[in-house]
Amino acid sequence: MKTSAENSLIPYRKSIGIRNVYGESCHVAAALQVIFHSLSDKCLSNILSLNTIINTSDRRYQSLTFLREFSILLSQMTNESGEDGDTDDALHKNGIDPTAFYETLENVVECKNVGDAGSSTRSILSKLYESLETLEKEIPNSKLISESIISELNFLFRGGSICHELRRSRLEKVQDKSSQNSSGCKIIKRKHSRAKKLKTLASPLPIPVRGYKSVSVALRSTLFSTQYIDGYKWENVDFDEEIIDMSEERSDNIIELMDGINLCDDRENSDNCSACDDDSSSSSDSSESSDSSSASSDSSDSSSSSSQQSHDSFNWKTKRISYPLSLPNIVLLQLNRSEFCNGLKRLVEDAIDIPMTLEIDSNYYHLIGAVQHTDRPIDDIIDDNIGFGHYVTYMKRKQPSESYKIESNDWVKFDDHRVNSFQIQSAQTSRESGIKSITEKQFCALLGGKTKKKRNFATMLLYKSHSATT
Repeated sequence: MKTSAENSLIPYRKSIGIRNVYGESCHVAAALQVIFHSLSDKCLSNILSLNTIINTSDRRYQSLTFLREFSILLSQMTNESGEDGDTDDALHKNGIDPTAFYETLENVVECKNVGDAGSSTRSILSKLYESLETLEKEIPNSKLISESIISELNFLFRGGSICHELRRSRLEKVQDKSSQNSSGCKIIKRKHSRAKKLKTLASPLPIPVRGYKSVSVALRSTLFSTQYIDGYKWENVDFDEEIIDMSEERSDNIIELMDGINLCDDRENSDNCSACDDDSSSSSDSSESSDSSSASSDSSDSSSSSSQQSHDSFNWKTKRISYPLSLPNIVLLQLNRSEFCNGLKRLVEDAIDIPMTLEIDSNYYHLIGAVQHTDRPIDDIIDDNIGFGHYVTYMKRKQPSESYKIESNDWVKFDDHRVNSFQIQSAQTSRESGIKSITEKQFCALLGGKTKKKRNFATMLLYKSHSATT
């Protein structure tokens, strides 16, 4: 009779490793485990059906060959089919032979050489998108399946976008007969914003390690940034304008503001005030175009020079702002663990805090996976080649309901063909007898490089949104 501990290990036996067939292909195996364990059952079923849609005669197309072998590989990972008479026990013990699939990754991923798990994940996802688009063109009846898979990939990995916006502002003192101030002027704040530019959020998203104490701070600096730009030229730029009357501010603040603004003094009163009127009117585009012409012209005409000086005296403050508009359900973070020094690439071994939960723009994301880079033992080096390290993958066990439960503490470790189960506990005393266990603090320290083995740390992290985990 099986114990409760043995019964709880049964789901892990469905997790199958991938052989390190070339001795240096662990980065590709890690990428495949990340993608495979992120897919829903529905999407996985659609990918498995590609094996029947793509006939042998279609293998002359490189993209279709990639999809077919990818489908076969994932089918083996689900243990739905063996390879050449391998029994289920043999698959679990020896892992899957990915050689046929790796051959389709030529010119995309260096399977036979040392590589990076994050870059391999990005390359395989890009190849998958490209191949699915080719599938729609070559096999018309595959359109629905192809669109369904692409939609799932967008939902999981590429549903994020980041906005880049350019803004400038200035305070102006303009004449106002109705003003109660003794100077007869009022203060306005003129704000210009350039048309927003949207960019797809990279997946995995590179974030810095050097100079940051925690992943949370490093991610915020990547997604949210404000940069002030000196001397930016706004010529020939379409922008939206907003005018704010600052006269409603408290009187003491108004006095301070007025004392600090000299835009409409006696010498420049006529030019600057007329410029203000032009900017606030519907002819602001023509005024900006005039400034642009005077800035780019080589003419020595005195009026152009005067216009340029007047333009410069406005003291615009320009800043570039970046912020996310949307985020995917799974945020893949690639920790930048390399830097160049004196023309040489070297490893960044700085320790960094890795949280189990991330708050991003008021949304909560929970850690469901990680790829760790470790030193390779001498006896694990194949054919006496020099080892540059080794990748292992940690994934939170997926529930039958296709979701990752927040309260679940069951995890799987993939070390090439070797697969082990363990639990992550909030306290060491709560572990179940018979199952390997580690505390959250120990696990985060292991991933963040805060253990005695300084060269063991995570290079990629997977965080899934709270709405998708409950």
